[in-house]
Amino acid sequence: MIYYTNINTPVGNLGLVRNNEFLLRIYLPNDIISEYALQKRYPNDDINENTSGFEIRF
Repeated sequence: MIYYTNINTPVGNLGLVRNNEFLLRIYLPNDIISEYALQKRYPNDDINENTSGFEIRF
């Protein structure tokens, strides 16, 4: 399932950006989090209502 988190953006909008960059977080089965951005890394960010991006759980 894909969860979108942005208090100002409707769920399902693929235009979720932060600083004009997409933020992708992949949650591994062992709960180790790998974070990727297309241009920069945001290692200290948390997924919350103030963070644009989406997470993929599997």
